[in-house]
Amino acid sequence: MLNYAATIRDHLFSLTTRGIKLGLDSMHKACESFGNPQNAYPCFHVAGTNGKGSVCAYLESSLRSVGHTTGLFTSPHIIDFEERFCINGIPIAPSDWVEVYKDVVSVIDKYELTFFEATTLLAFELFKRKKVSYAVFETGMGGRLDATNLVVPVVSVITTIDLDHCEYLGPDRVSIAGEKLGIVKKDVPLVMIDPEDEEISTVAVSVCAAVGSTCEFVRNETVPQTEAFGSIPIGKHVVTLPLAGSFQRTNAMLALRALQIAGITHERSLVQGISHAYVPGRIDKRLIDGREWIFDVGHNPQAAEVFIKVIQAMYPGVKRYFIVGIMHDKDFKKMIPLYATAASVLILTSPKTSRAAPARSLAEQLPLSESVFVHETLADAIAFTKTHAPAGACICVCGSFYTVGEALITLGETAFKPTGSLPSD
Repeated sequence: MLNYAATIRDHLFSLTTRGIKLGLDSMHKACESFGNPQNAYPCFHVAGTNGKGSVCAYLESSLRSVGHTTGLFTSPHIIDFEERFCINGIPIAPSDWVEVYKDVVSVIDKYELTFFEATTLLAFELFKRKKVSYAVFETGMGGRLDATNLVVPVVSVITTIDLDHCEYLGPDRVSIAGEKLGIVKKDVPLVMIDPEDEEISTVAVSVCAAVGSTCEFVRNETVPQTEAFGSIPIGKHVVTLPLAGSFQRTNAMLALRALQIAGITHERSLVQGISHAYVPGRIDKRLIDGREWIFDVGHNPQAAEVFIKVIQAMYPGVKRYFIVGIMHDKDFKKMIPLYATAASVLILTSPKTSRAAPARSLAEQLPLSESVFVHETLADAIAFTKTHAPAGACICVCGSFYTVGEALITLGETAFKPTGSLPSD
């Protein structure tokens, strides 16, 4: 079984050489070969630039608190491939997906599915076999041509819209919004964060009207910069959010409204679900060897700004060490100066992937300074920080999923630490 599992895993990851393929024809044919498993359960479909993972977590946790058996499909993973598929808040076992994959591999090859298409098909079929009663799907990129867009959800959800993946989605926010709005389906209500851009709002209303769907905007309410954690009202309760970040209030309200539109309104269950949401790697605070480490997988300027505000609110007057590694295809020219505004000491590095920007390329975005250090490997950056960061300092690792994943492995940590179950009423 172990050798077979290794062979299957090798086949799956070899699909990354097929790159990114925008289009749904192959996915339609592949899903039809298995009786369209994505239609076997109701679901929520979430698109957007930032906040998708948090909104998905709020939705899944709330659905579970109501009593549903849940499936959650997100990407990418931080360390283990299994993190992409959670059943009732827990990543699946390797044997779970291997058993499904051996049944779908011939179809994957027949229609030459890409890595993401194959994992999406895997999620559709896996959740069907696990008999989930509700699923939550996060788009991989964009929406209109994303492999997850075969689902017909009970509610479509769109988070913030900003510049990212511009080479695929378009050069400006309006173009990108058009791609995200491609998840809108006939007679399926849409709820989205108010884009605060009249042109985008008009496009959203028009797209929904064209297919007979309602369009509702959730007001963008950030917490004051001096606060790391926000709260939201749910009926008679005021719920302190478990996820840090100035935009979490908006993300939680978006998820809450989507649940209400879907008819999920049990107050105590929503309070319980929202208050116990968990997202690994997103402003993820851990105590390691007596030191406070904070990990953040945010990989664009907007996410960097949110992270910085949280760190400044959580650690005022504390020496802050930032270990930063960013992919070369991300906007590191804007991100590095942002991180520098919050870091007492900035350590620039490069994780072990061909996509990573060289550490010295990151350093070129700043003037020479005694508080900026360059370490070509992440292991060296961590060793340096352990040696030089004084007791009581805050150590942040940020800039990419790759950076956070490699750092967690180096530090002997796992990526996912959910409880897997919610407290009973």
